[in-house]
Amino acid sequence: MKYSQSFRLPMRILIELSGEQPALARAEALAALEASGRPARFLLGEERTLAVDSDVDPVWLARRLGLAKLVDELLAWGTVDAVVSAAKSLDFGDRTFRVRVNSFKGCHSKEELERRIGDQIGGAVDLRSPQEEVRLIEGEQHYLCRVRAAVDRRAFEKRKVTERSFFFPISLHPRLARVLVNLSRVPEGGTLLDPFCGTGGVLLEAGLVGARVVGGDIREDMVAGSRDVLSQFGLAADLHVGDVADIAGRVRGVDAIAMDPPYGRATTTKGESLTSLYRRGFEAAAEALKPGGYLSAVLPDTVARPEVEGLEFVESYHLRVHRSLTRTFVVTRRAN
Repeated sequence: MKYSQSFRLPMRILIELSGEQPALARAEALAALEASGRPARFLLGEERTLAVDSDVDPVWLARRLGLAKLVDELLAWGTVDAVVSAAKSLDFGDRTFRVRVNSFKGCHSKEELERRIGDQIGGAVDLRSPQEEVRLIEGEQHYLCRVRAAVDRRAFEKRKVTERSFFFPISLHPRLARVLVNLSRVPEGGTLLDPFCGTGGVLLEAGLVGARVVGGDIREDMVAGSRDVLSQFGLAADLHVGDVADIAGRVRGVDAIAMDPPYGRATTTKGESLTSLYRRGFEAAAEALKPGGYLSAVLPDTVARPEVEGLEFVESYHLRVHRSLTRTFVVTRRAN
């Protein structure tokens, strides 16, 4: 299916979140909107939806997000009768369309609602390969939407750690690495630093959203492997072997930092405690970041977030990995 890309900007945009980690998904969407540099005004949201007024390109936004499914134009919201009536304003002319209902409440018959809405819309129905898709989302309210762009969720699966030329099983899933990148608010064309690059998963996701990537690791094999992984996906990076402080010291004024530092027995800290390593990592980040730049990191819940002068706490989100480990996505910002 190919969705229309003739946008009316600004528009009311509704992001259909994936349902994984609702708070983290919402935070990612808002951070990506901030990274776009385009104005966005929050309208309303539920656990699986987020609506804003913005002139951001929906296709750009869908290509950016990890924990979302669709980016829609929000046409109307309210009672079911109100949104069905609002569908009368849609006329696709010679373009084909279909209607889909996505219900989080199970309040109505999907088939009946799809028929009622379809009867209001001008155009030819094509249930198999339509040019347009109209969606009714049933949550606390009813939302009538026109799909503008889809998140390519299969592409993330094709970048799973086992699909890469170099990997360790401890790597973040690509969707979560993308979330970490988005939480850093790195703009397209901006520079992102990962001083604990490991197998290159974070740098890979940053490069795919158009960031210039800089990174390194204390292990030479990791740096070589990261370089191979990035090359596998047509990307290049400025990579170095060395301590976190040395790597961060090579650059100044980077737009963003995203890092997933070592935390378990399968990784090495050269005998240094995690508390000490994380503090040094945050201190080096504070020096490398430009004023107003964001640092996003994934930390185990067994180690407290370092309190570092010059870095202001912004937000944090917990992700349970298994019974004995919860990881925390932490965002800080360098003071202006």
